[in-house]
Amino acid sequence: MSNPALHPCVFLVGLHGCGKTTVGMELNHSHGWAHLSLGDLGRMARMRKPHPYLSLRLMASLAGQIPGERLRPQVIDALLNQVQVLRERAPVIVDGFPSEPYHVTKLPSGAKLVCLEVPENVRLERLEFRTQTSARRWNPDMGPGLRDHQLPFLLQEHASRVVKVSAAGHIEDIARDVLSIAFR
Repeated sequence: MSNPALHPCVFLVGLHGCGKTTVGMELNHSHGWAHLSLGDLGRMARMRKPHPYLSLRLMASLAGQIPGERLRPQVIDALLNQVQVLRERAPVIVDGFPSEPYHVTKLPSGAKLVCLEVPENVRLERLEFRTQTSARRWNPDMGPGLRDHQLPFLLQEHASRVVKVSAAGHIEDIARDVLSIAFR
């Protein structure tokens, strides 16, 4: 049973380029949700940039995490601890975790697990656009990373827990769909 004193919590999964961070940012900006993007936070931590409201423990553990490799237990523990702290103040949306099937068993009580799905051609267009407009590089020959490779196994093993949402529409509509799942 979930703790009624805690705000809702949603964990977004999906292939790179499906819109996880974009949805998280939309819920943050338009609805006041705390947004934790594991990828963005990892990049900040490795550049030694402080975060205004996240724990030093989380940022230090992320600084030592090698991108694309299996998440270290210290990162998982620090992330989930931070989620619980934030849930006392506001709803929380996390993208980039869980990345492996066993991570789902570690999610906090009452947390929702949402998989964003988008047609492959749209996803590839988004990745190409991101490559052109940011320092993050991608090309089709790179192949799937560990998280993308593990996604089908995660979805299969936890099919009853995952709610799938189309991420091909307008961001406001996608965010509204995620909000409706969060408050079920």
